[in-house]
Amino acid sequence: MFACGSEETKVRFGQSNRAFNAKLRKLIDYCQHHQSKMKCIANRQDQKTVEELNLLKEYIILVDDAASDKRIGQWIYDHKESSSLNEIVDTPLIKYQGRVLKNFVNSGVDRYAFNELIHARYIKLEQELKEKSNELS
Repeated sequence: MFACGSEETKVRFGQSNRAFNAKLRKLIDYCQHHQSKMKCIANRQDQKTVEELNLLKEYIILVDDAASDKRIGQWIYDHKESSSLNEIVDTPLIKYQGRVLKNFVNSGVDRYAFNELIHARYIKLEQELKEKSNELS
């Protein structure tokens, strides 16, 4: 309802200032009375973030344990349907995305870019979760 801003919302729904403000008050009241539901929504997003962190951590552990390129390639292939991995691979820094996903051993320089992107994403997600937990404290 409010994705476009107040003026655009009023135009789209044919609302006067009075009608818009009344709906806004109702929405605020609903949110205040149903805070536990709102926290649940935030928790679902946090849960997705934690799941993504765990997935990236699996990769980082493999790399830190000096797993072979073949083993890392198998892990990537096993998780190629993951939206997180696809977002990382689908960047201009990786020139041959298909090779990274299907033939990591022979992906050349792209495998180093992939490794850096995974680590950067992991650090970013970790920081986001820390910031959220600090806000709640």
